[in-house]
Amino acid sequence: MNNEKRNKHMTLDDRIEIQKGLKEGKSFAEIGSMIARDGSTVSKEVRSHLIIKETGTRSRSYNPCVHRKNCRHDNHRGISTSVLASIGNDINRN
Repeated sequence: MNNEKRNKHMTLDDRIEIQKGLKEGKSFAEIGSMIARDGSTVSKEVRSHLIIKETGTRSRSYNPCVHRKNCRHDNHRGISTSVLASIGNDINRN
């Protein structure tokens, strides 16, 4: 590793090389050797500038809930089906 790059900020050229390396499917260690940095430095740089794109589909908006696949909530009102059932039972009793 090149000692003159230690404790220095990443340059735009370094970041461009990281981007190229990621597109080519290279590991952080391989990218680090390309720009004379440690692989962990590359990993930290990528993690600190990571952007997560929140997308949905044409008919549904993005749902960040970790339980979205098994969710029992009514999509239209946000009320769970068990709550709707208990409300229905209460109405039928009266």
